[in-house]
Amino acid sequence: MPTIAEPDTAIDALLSAISLSGWQPGHDIIRIDGETSPMQMNPPCQLVAFCGLPGVGKTALSRRVADRLGATFLRIDTIESAIASTLAPIGDSPVGYVVAGRVAADQLRAGRAVVADGVNNVLAARQQWIDLARDLAVPLRFIE
Repeated sequence: MPTIAEPDTAIDALLSAISLSGWQPGHDIIRIDGETSPMQMNPPCQLVAFCGLPGVGKTALSRRVADRLGATFLRIDTIESAIASTLAPIGDSPVGYVVAGRVAADQLRAGRAVVADGVNNVLAARQQWIDLARDLAVPLRFIE
């Protein structure tokens, strides 16, 4: 498995895993350790949600994956920061995820792939991505 010292190799490995995981209804989880569920085809419009603890490199990887896919990049921290700067504190509110989900839906409806970067540590956050992918009939990959 590529190490963080080999960022281009890591990005290539992630893109390979994403493209090898073709679409079927539902979603699959691609783990950094290389395990994935084999699927059959890879459409251009897809939703990729990075998951993991803060500070592990999700943003660096997800931003580069989005660039290479030509996808819209959504960073939950950026959305929550913008909301917090104008409203009350975020706390445990999923408002950043709700906003990101709505923006992602607009982008997916327009035929653009979306890469979402967030901790996604609670079921409600992940369920939002699952529901969105199902409702719009696009594949979903969780990368953790």
